Amino acid sequence: MEPISIPKPENKDAALSQHSGNLMLMEARYQELVSSIRALIRSNKELNDALVDTPNDTDFLEAVSENRGVILKQRTMLLKLVLDMRRQGADMDVPEDIVRESNEIQKEVIAASSPVVSQEAVDATSGEEGIYL
Repeated sequence: MEPISIPKPENKDAALSQHSGNLMLMEARYQELVSSIRALIRSNKELNDALVDTPNDTDFLEAVSENRGVILKQRTMLLKLVLDMRRQGADMDVPEDIVRESNEIQKEVIAASSPVVSQEAVDATSGEEGIYL
């Protein structure tokens, strides 16, 4: 006898829509997201502390960057979930610590993605065509 295969949703947003209408499942997903976001924030603080001693550790830098992206993605999922839960009549909100920490992360990501071009970079590329997509 072969095992029964249950299809999994392609992504977490699809999983969220599966829980719509079932407040208990939505509350469980809420707890999962809150716990995950807090763990990622805690992990990034530890990684940033380690980066003080080894500022050029590429593994730590990549981990911090990846965690930031996951935190922001999960925060978006949590916001959508809270809105859905409110529509169901639940008195839910995003915890203040997550709002505060994720807003700081978002500011850091925006600041890091702002183009800062040195004069050397401008001089090095002057006269070059460039690549346009």
